[in-house]
Amino acid sequence: MEPNNPIEIKKAPIKRIRSIDTVRGMATMEMIIYHFVTWYIPQIPKYSLIHFIFISLIGHTLRFCFVTIPAMGVTLQLYRGKKDGIDESLIRKSIFKRGLLLVIIQFICNFFGWHPFFTWNSFILSFVGISIIIAYYVSKLSHRTRIILIIIIALITPFLKFYLHPIQFQMGFIQNVWTIDTFLYSMFLQVDFPILPYIAISIFGTIFTEKMINAVETKSEDKFIKNSLIIAIISFVSYVILTNFRSIINYPDFFLGNPPRQDILFAIGSVVLFITILFWIQDWKQWEVKALELFEIFGSISLTTFITHYYIFQRVFDLIYDPWLNLDPYTVYLLSIILWISHVIYGIIVLRNKRKYSVEWFIRSCV
Repeated sequence: MEPNNPIEIKKAPIKRIRSIDTVRGMATMEMIIYHFVTWYIPQIPKYSLIHFIFISLIGHTLRFCFVTIPAMGVTLQLYRGKKDGIDESLIRKSIFKRGLLLVIIQFICNFFGWHPFFTWNSFILSFVGISIIIAYYVSKLSHRTRIILIIIIALITPFLKFYLHPIQFQMGFIQNVWTIDTFLYSMFLQVDFPILPYIAISIFGTIFTEKMINAVETKSEDKFIKNSLIIAIISFVSYVILTNFRSIINYPDFFLGNPPRQDILFAIGSVVLFITILFWIQDWKQWEVKALELFEIFGSISLTTFITHYYIFQRVFDLIYDPWLNLDPYTVYLLSIILWISHVIYGIIVLRNKRKYSVEWFIRSCV
């Protein structure tokens, strides 16, 4: 039988895994351009190689990394806490406070940034908040149990979506907007980052992080990298094969828009591939690559970047450009570059001031 906590405490604690921070930064940078392209370019844009690279290829894969990394951070926090002899009850309180605070911040942003109708909807901040709380509890389970849980989530989610789908037709500006059933449906099944089935990816992230920590402690990074790349290849190949049977595999969710079951395979492959490559460069070989420092800056202000670009900068650009004008792709990319530069400058200031004056700093101060 596997122990409840597969991580064996042996040596001095691992303070950071740089590849995780770098991938978070890559996903954050890509999030800016991904959102602005989809907002200001028609649903079926003209052929563009840049659009294919940044949206269809990189954007679609990195979004899964963004939703997985918070759970990986919880695993690292638990590991470091045990190494440093910190009472686990204190760690648990910290995780709970951080998770609930993120959900509250999401609701506030929804209310003031969009519309009262969307207040109880769930986006990335609330997903992160819920996922880190769930990650804490599933970390107590064996790897085998977690894998079974991932499979169960993938299987039952479309059925839940199917039976709860009528609730969305009751939504209106005031009527039923604040009911608990609408809240649960919106947060767990309906929005861009539904807790079901995407929490399955977060659960996988806890397993992957524990394997990574064990590889560093036992000096078996080469074996870990080889096994991880094999898992990524198997996941991608399985995804391609199963996509040919999409309507059968995703019964009864033919038209309701829930992420298809096989997306979990694609997500696992994406997370493993990106992080493993950077783990090889930054954490195993420990090469100092100047180009990656930009991603580390974005990784340090990922939550701040999401709030500012999604709720503030979009409103600013709406005053300048009409979203219905369907701007040329290259114009949108130039706007994204402006946002990149502004956030890099801000990120450098934040890092020089010990991460003060950011959403991340505010959350740490509260918990």
